[in-house]
Amino acid sequence: MRRPIRTLRLSIAAVLSLLAFVVVCAAEVNSFWDVHIWQAETGRTVELFGGRIGYQHPDAPRFGPGGHISFKAALITTPKRRIIADAIWGFEIRRFAIHSMLDPSDVDKFFLVAAPLWPFILLLLIAPVRWLIARPANAPAFPVVTDAKRGS
Repeated sequence: MRRPIRTLRLSIAAVLSLLAFVVVCAAEVNSFWDVHIWQAETGRTVELFGGRIGYQHPDAPRFGPGGHISFKAALITTPKRRIIADAIWGFEIRRFAIHSMLDPSDVDKFFLVAAPLWPFILLLLIAPVRWLIARPANAPAFPVVTDAKRGS
């Protein structure tokens, strides 16, 4: 098996991937204490909660102000055991409906896709591990053979 060579491109990819790894790990740990929701003006949202990232959009666009919402995760009454299970196995794709409290005939339908963050964290480790496995560019191709020639 031929070991790859550490090129400048691989080194840059490894450093950027390692930085992204640190950022995503910090976001995942923070998501157990704080809920972050980013909403577009069309009603589409991206949320970060309990070690998962989720995307949802309404079936009919609802126009309103977009922005970022953040609050403490302790305000949500989901049991801790379920939050941890969702962070590990929480792949989810579903449609759901929310009925209005003022008018029961008014129904908002949504589409939700959610996934835990740990698979993305593992993917971000591929480039640094490959950089560690690769040999330096100026290393001899066959170190055993070249060392034997030097000793003679």
